[in-house]
Amino acid sequence: MIWPLAVAPVAFLAAWLFDRRRRVYADLGTTPAAAVYAGRNEVKGRAWHEAPLRSHLSGTPSVWWTYRLEEERRHTRTVTETDSEGRTTTRTETYTQWHEIDTRSGAHESVHVVDDSGAVEVVLAEASITPRTLVDEVFRDTGEKGFLARLVSLDDRTGRYRQTESAIAVGDALFVVGDASFPGDASVPRIDHGRPFVVSTRPEESHRRRAGIAVPILLVIGVALALWGASGFDSPLALPITIAGLLLLLLSAVSLVVYNQLQSYVQSAARAWSLVDVQLARRRDLIPALESVTKAAIAHERLTQEAVAVARSSVVGDVPDAATVAAADAAVRTQTEQLRRLVAVIEAHPELQTDSTTLRLQHELADTENRIAATRTFYNETVTLLRDKRGTFPGVLIARFADPRRFALFDADGFERTVPSITYDFTADA
Repeated sequence: MIWPLAVAPVAFLAAWLFDRRRRVYADLGTTPAAAVYAGRNEVKGRAWHEAPLRSHLSGTPSVWWTYRLEEERRHTRTVTETDSEGRTTTRTETYTQWHEIDTRSGAHESVHVVDDSGAVEVVLAEASITPRTLVDEVFRDTGEKGFLARLVSLDDRTGRYRQTESAIAVGDALFVVGDASFPGDASVPRIDHGRPFVVSTRPEESHRRRAGIAVPILLVIGVALALWGASGFDSPLALPITIAGLLLLLLSAVSLVVYNQLQSYVQSAARAWSLVDVQLARRRDLIPALESVTKAAIAHERLTQEAVAVARSSVVGDVPDAATVAAADAAVRTQTEQLRRLVAVIEAHPELQTDSTTLRLQHELADTENRIAATRTFYNETVTLLRDKRGTFPGVLIARFADPRRFALFDADGFERTVPSITYDFTADA
């Protein structure tokens, strides 16, 4: 038969599309909010907004909410059935159905997703939003008519109502997948588009499971249709050829998927390393600025020239090898030592601790420390994912074709705790 063989590729294509969506979630490492970069990101954190909205029914502080009220109505319909002998019967049946009578909603343009490293802005306009259900209840109208009144009434309402309210509330755990960009002349990225672009109160595992549950079902359907179609041919070679073709298709698909996964991890590691490099360069540029402010008040030796020279030599544009990572480790430790000495000098002079410019620079350094820690963690997690995929079957067979390089972890320690926290309102000096 021809039609099962024609439908089988459709089932395989559908399985491929569902698996591709699953791999979007499975193969993308979680990016710390402070390390979000232009391009595809996965972020996990808590929803926050400085001016939350109040949902209509429960009054929950939210950044996005919807409310719907429905009433149940009674309907009748005529059903005509024909049996196997051609006899036709007609009957009237009564059924109930919910009808929407009121809807309300409210939403901010964007939400901040906050984690341990900081926060990132996520624009909600184009996102596929999966909110949390706050209220889902059925109740009766308190003015419900009696049985006899309903019996003679032409009103089709049953007196039952259903109201539902869903929201992204302040403090809800969010799972976000989307592409980040730099709007206008902004220096900080925000997540505002993508395919897919998901903002969900459900965890990543739930999305992966829902996207992946259809894959084996569709594959079984596709294989069954292909074998069924092949069995309809008179040729004795039809079935063996079909089985060989299915095995070849499966092998090719698995190889392509694993190859693409490895390439995705390699690119993620390269982007993660570039983020580390950007933050180290930012730190390098801030040290002389902080030093010049300090020297304006007191005389002290030049503490940072060696760190600056080493930091400049650590700039790379690709995934680093072990020697490059070791050089960056050394640069970070050198910068850290210079910063410790410089901060000690500042703390020894009260006039510097109250100077707004010095405080601002210290705040920038503290922010940079957090960003370096976040980007370093993201880089190490991405490289670990790549190593795990390389070391397991079938990735171990394809790794040398995808990318033969080996990548080192970034082991610098302690630098994220160098600059003390600064409690200061910078808005007054902005």
